[in-house]
Amino acid sequence: MGDIFDVSKAKKNTSGGLSAAIGGRRNEYYEGGYGYPQPDYIFWINSLFPVLSPPHEPIEPPADPEGWSPEAIALAKSLLRIESLQARDGGIDMLRDTEQLHPRWNRSSGRSIDQVLYSPTAWLTQGKNIGEQTLMNYCDANERIVYSRAFRLGRRRASVASELRSPPLSLNDFSLSPLQHVYANWNVAIERAGENQVRLNLTMKDTTNVARFTIDTARHVLLKHEVMNDGKVTNTTSFDNFVELADT
Repeated sequence: MGDIFDVSKAKKNTSGGLSAAIGGRRNEYYEGGYGYPQPDYIFWINSLFPVLSPPHEPIEPPADPEGWSPEAIALAKSLLRIESLQARDGGIDMLRDTEQLHPRWNRSSGRSIDQVLYSPTAWLTQGKNIGEQTLMNYCDANERIVYSRAFRLGRRRASVASELRSPPLSLNDFSLSPLQHVYANWNVAIERAGENQVRLNLTMKDTTNVARFTIDTARHVLLKHEVMNDGKVTNTTSFDNFVELADT
């Protein structure tokens, strides 16, 4: 592995930038005065050492929305898999291959590939897209790292507990993010959609926007997410071919 830059030990230069090289005198031109932007002489460092996001401050989970019925909240919570993931003894190796289709021509308009190794004590992600720099992100109880395989350079800092509690799986089936919090300001109605299926119809006041979520109440998974405007479906995401992995 190449060099890792420890951002926790980095110090911000507050000596006045270029003006410090001019006998310590303030220079309005180079420090952004008179309407001129201050030149950034070290921007190239981020192309060699990939950017590592700062640690997130712990946030208290919001209360369940008052406009949602207890039955709707229970349905939304039934989709969550966070606790079962954190209770696993082993880990998960997920290779995701996502292809976007053009809605009119029904042909591929984009593709992305990434891999995630996850366990409750550590996780690692890396992109596998052709033509893009491969970045690896790693986190355990002690450190958080981002590393460029092309330049063999990276950055590290101390990790925080919330980073391990948030699996980097980037799933959009609301198994990791509470549906009732994302749509807290929407009104919700429940209707039956077939055997062991219900549909949550979410509407926002004074708009024609509708979000519909079809949920399998036996397997506790999201089957379909539809977005409607003026009574017409503008976007549909379907989920199928579910595989149960241990107790998750």
